[in-house]
Amino acid sequence: MIPVTDSVPVRRTPYVTLSLIGACVVVFLWELGLGPALDPAIRRFGFTSRLFFLDPAGFWFTLITHQFLHAGWAHLLANMLFLWIFGDNVEDRLGHLPYLVFYLACGAGAALVQAAASPLSPVPMVGASGAIAGVLGAYLVFYPGAWVVTVVPLFFFLIPLEIPALIFLPLWFLSQLLSGLAAISRVPATGGVAFWAHAGGFVLGAALGAVLAPFTTAPAGPSRPGPPPPPAVRLVGTVADLLALALLARFLLVFFSPAVRGPGQAIISLLLGLTGPLVEPFFELVPVLQLGRLRLELPSLAAAFTLHLLGGLVGWALSLGAGLWTRIRRG
Repeated sequence: MIPVTDSVPVRRTPYVTLSLIGACVVVFLWELGLGPALDPAIRRFGFTSRLFFLDPAGFWFTLITHQFLHAGWAHLLANMLFLWIFGDNVEDRLGHLPYLVFYLACGAGAALVQAAASPLSPVPMVGASGAIAGVLGAYLVFYPGAWVVTVVPLFFFLIPLEIPALIFLPLWFLSQLLSGLAAISRVPATGGVAFWAHAGGFVLGAALGAVLAPFTTAPAGPSRPGPPPPPAVRLVGTVADLLALALLARFLLVFFSPAVRGPGQAIISLLLGLTGPLVEPFFELVPVLQLGRLRLELPSLAAAFTLHLLGGLVGWALSLGAGLWTRIRRG
């Protein structure tokens, strides 16, 4: 799921967030121009656990500098997107200077958590991922009632979903914790998995957010035109969309399952079992296409579309009923 926007308004221009994004972009362009000198630069300014523990005084600065290096365009763009969506709200809540200190502290703390998990690692770690994970943790504490608008890529389509932050952010955290695939860098000088930096940054950001929350003020309310829909309407829509998302995942897993081996097969079997009752009625209505060893399980797509449509219809009916009830009570 790719976040696009959120429901929380900002009261002031996020100068620090914009500056951090600009700094990361400028540093990445500098990286592109280094050529053969890139690897030595990453070894110098990236955070390496082994070197830090051998000489903390000589490498303390890498706790900060590694946060501005990135390993590729995808790495940079993904990090900057999350920083823009969630960072402006955290900056708005904390204030400019405290937010900058918070951001850098989360990045440094995330690196130390990763170092504690792999103290002998000779691999330089780069990226703003740990600091941004801290921003996400604080966002969850500051704005638990927020909603996040996301899109889910499915082949040539982008499916919009509106998800509570209380679901989206814990799912993001859980994905890091379970998969262990939060790679911080993939340039030749680096490698390895740094999912502890993500998890540590998130927990640190949430903890700092909980401590700082009483000393901050929240925005007046969500930036939505008109009154927000009743909670029941949003709940129905969210549940329907999450079930539809599970069916889309089923479609993709069935398509790619011939190439999956080992533990992945167990995950596929579990998801197929859980979503089976939702798909079974559609096997009599929609065909399954077989392309060699690959299967296009069109019933899963039909079930996902139907659930999405039903969620919208039920939400509309609930909203209409709530409106009528309000008018009756007002007499």
